[in-house]
Amino acid sequence: MERFYRFADITFRITGNDCDMYREDGVLAPFRVTEQMPDHSIHYEIVENLPKPEGECTFKGERIMVFRNGDTQLSCMGDTALLPEGAHTQIRRQGKETRVRVLRKEVPDRIKPRLVLNTLEAEHHIVQHGGLLLHSSFIRVEDKAILFTAPSGTGKSTQAELWRKYRGAEVVNGDRTAVRVEGEKVMAYGIPYCGTSGISKNARLPVAAIVCLSQAPENRIEALRGLRAFRNVWAGCSVNVWDKEDVDRCTNTVMETICRVPVVHLACTPEEPAVQTLEEYLREE
Repeated sequence: MERFYRFADITFRITGNDCDMYREDGVLAPFRVTEQMPDHSIHYEIVENLPKPEGECTFKGERIMVFRNGDTQLSCMGDTALLPEGAHTQIRRQGKETRVRVLRKEVPDRIKPRLVLNTLEAEHHIVQHGGLLLHSSFIRVEDKAILFTAPSGTGKSTQAELWRKYRGAEVVNGDRTAVRVEGEKVMAYGIPYCGTSGISKNARLPVAAIVCLSQAPENRIEALRGLRAFRNVWAGCSVNVWDKEDVDRCTNTVMETICRVPVVHLACTPEEPAVQTLEEYLREE
């Protein structure tokens, strides 16, 4: 099996044995492209046993251990208490190729699309191609993107839905956005990661604003600049903290982003006046 997907201007080639691989679902399908030169290739295998990790352990976190051996990175996934011997999945990345091995007891039927997304290492590839992965709801308003970012449960999806209901905005993604600096513009890309929102569309739009949300009894808005803007955007970024190069690249991209687009704090209610407050501010800007 061979399939190609493209998002954030990155082309991925996915291969594996036909009998073991997934049937395409509605999340991946919008990003399917015809055969083209890939930026990165990922091969999937279902195996009976996983090889012993080699190299230096550079990170141990919740359900993952990372090893480095020269220019090869090996990520072992599973129960932290059992790692690395008790891993159920290994992701071995070297250059532009990755090999993913999964224990058969973990996938007795076949490799599912969700596993592909979980092992694609999108946050790494997006950062390496000059972008960042932002935890945000992404809406289209007059062919521009507004990105709502905040900790889970703060109201990103609520504000996106208010804009859809009262201003006819299109929700492109309910949970994640790839952001890339392209010259003097900052572009937002829809990607096949959408959390529990279920909304994931393929789109590319210039960013009008990044809106950092908090809940409040009344609506207030203020511009964020300098360190405050950086901290709020950085807080929403998904980045491999064990990879210094990824962290450095993401840091630079956040700094370039906040210099090119408005970053604001919107303290808001879950009602239409919050839409009006942001709308009026952006109109003046």
